Amino acid sequence: MALSREALGLRLGIWRIVPGTLVGIGLVLTFLGLIAALREAGVSITASGSDPDMVKKALSDLLTIASAKFIMSLAGLTGSIVFGVFLKAWEVRLETIATALSDEVRSRLDVVTPERTLQQLLASSHRLEGLLRTAKI
Repeated sequence: MALSREALGLRLGIWRIVPGTLVGIGLVLTFLGLIAALREAGVSITASGSDPDMVKKALSDLLTIASAKFIMSLAGLTGSIVFGVFLKAWEVRLETIATALSDEVRSRLDVVTPERTLQQLLASSHRLEGLLRTAKI
């Protein structure tokens, strides 16, 4: 008899999707932010005309905004890694608990195998045979 985590209801369930979701959210926010930053830089460059200082400022702003957007992506990846490690540790802990419980239950059960039952029946038969011989004398 084995008591598994699933049999005991010790599942991680919905928590398994969190690391991937964090990565996905980080990437979506990064790309949305980059699209907005590129659009804003395009508008600024177009509005600046041929003024090199305005073009330079627009490109500088674009790089500043882009770096902030990559930080969002990095935060999503970092969160995913940290949460993934936490989930793995939680899973190992649950597995340890399930194994310990299974071992404890198994140690307290007296499992009767068919061989053991036949052995007991044979021993009883020999005792009965000995009693019958004794009773005839």
